[in-house]
Formats: sequence, C-alpha cells, structure tokens
Amino acid sequence: MIATVSWIALSAAATILAAQMILALPTFYIDVYVPKAWHYFVVYQAVNITFLFYNLFVLKAATWTHNVGCGYRHICPTKETEPRI
Repeated sequence: MIATVSWIALSAAATILAAQMILALPTFYIDVYVPKAWHYFVVYQAVNITFLFYNLFVLKAATWTHNVGCGYRHICPTKETEPRI
C-alpha cells in the first residue's frame, strides 16, 4: 500500500515539474504572460495523457529506450550509482 502511494506521488511530482518547466518558457519570453492555475492543470493533463499513450502503445515497440537509459547510467555514473568500497 505504501509503495503504491509513493509511486503515485512520484509520478504526479514528475508530471507537475514537466508542466512547470513548459509554462516557464512563455513566462520567460513574454513579459505580459502570467500563467494561471488552470494553465498548469491543462498542461499537467496533456503531459499525463502523453505519458499514458507512450506507455500503452509506444513502449512495446521501443524497448530500446530502457537500454539507452541503462547504458547512459553506466557510461555517466553519478555519485549515487558508483560502486561502494
């Protein structure tokens, strides 16, 4: 139960971060643009639906994306992924 709740919270946090980064672009480049709460909601849902369709339809044909991510992790290790001595 706790693991399920944590996965939901993590996926929601990643999606809202994507929405905030997307809306940061017009905020930076257009001086008079001020995003409203519903703008974040619409972009959040668009990102959510995009990830949903990717997981439903594209992931089966693009399993190589996991190999790329795994290879990147081994090529460019961070402090957290370095082996402990």
